[in-house]
Amino acid sequence: MTIVVTGATGNVGRPLVSLLAAAGARVRAVTRTPRAAGFPDGVEAVWTPDRLPDLLAQSDVVVLAAPHTPETKRLIGPAQIDRMKRGALLVNIARGKLVDDDALIEALRDGRLGGAALDVFSQEPLEPSSPYWDLPNVIITPHTSGAMKDYWTPLVALFADNLRRFEKGEPLLNVVDKVAGY
Repeated sequence: MTIVVTGATGNVGRPLVSLLAAAGARVRAVTRTPRAAGFPDGVEAVWTPDRLPDLLAQSDVVVLAAPHTPETKRLIGPAQIDRMKRGALLVNIARGKLVDDDALIEALRDGRLGGAALDVFSQEPLEPSSPYWDLPNVIITPHTSGAMKDYWTPLVALFADNLRRFEKGEPLLNVVDKVAGY
């Protein structure tokens, strides 16, 4: 099985890539800033976003783990869905605005895509009238893909460490790049 993961160097993508590669999947990583080192064994290739159309045509599963930026808004729309393998699966654990909902719903209804697992939506909470609820080839989860056991302990530790750093005038950890948008 060939899987493409967007946002493969991020906090969500990197552990996912490791798990998929360890499970024997052929993983192709897409990242805005490819690095020669730092990917787990088993990653077949690291590609830049401009190569995504080629990867869509070759992949059985497309996993979205990229941040929402102006460049990734509607990353998957009608043209990208038309490039995907017939029967491919789409998994969105990133941001809802990466997907054109109307195009995805149409492709799921007519069988071009085999299914979707969606943890995020362009509008949250997902409206009760959303067609996603009635599609038998869609798995819906309540925006919990980033949840982990004991989420608050490391978060509070990071905050406390950054507070100490701030008081000492030291560089902070996990700072958002306002130019990149994440």
